[in-house]
Amino acid sequence: MSTLKIRQWAWPFIKKFRTYIDVGAFNGDTSAPFVNDFKRVIAFEPSPITFPHIPDTVEKYNVALGNKHEIQTLKVPGGTGNPVHGSLVRYGKGVIEHEVPVKCLDDYNFEDVDFIKIDVEGAEINVVNGAVNTIVNWKPIVMFENKKGRNDLVVDFIRNLSYNVKNNKSDWIAWYE
Repeated sequence: MSTLKIRQWAWPFIKKFRTYIDVGAFNGDTSAPFVNDFKRVIAFEPSPITFPHIPDTVEKYNVALGNKHEIQTLKVPGGTGNPVHGSLVRYGKGVIEHEVPVKCLDDYNFEDVDFIKIDVEGAEINVVNGAVNTIVNWKPIVMFENKKGRNDLVVDFIRNLSYNVKNNKSDWIAWYE
């Protein structure tokens, strides 16, 4: 997911610009560009390879988000040369593995959440299950990846919270009215 996609697809739905939570922030490329737009920008990135590259202008947490507290293995294909697509649920052999803590977004009790971007390579359903209170309480715009229908459960989950959803290729935007 890119900054351009966020500005094109999410921006028209965002009414307030208080708190933006970037889940799967990589090196901050989808969080740092928005520090002047939102009062608070929060990034979650579990990779020890890319996390240090997130600028200090962003509030950042070096953990994965999911639906329970645990330690999981983050698998990064291509090693340090291509750490973009690390995943807790994808990939088999030929990867670099890192043990990472997993927490729930709801544990943080963030307030005034207006936008959440989720791009976690197939683990999006775990993220929304661990963020249900945040989503229900603040009704943020939620943008998430759904390549090849792998995250149709997220679409159903969001719809069950009375959200509207719309897709643009592999990215989905969800808003509450």
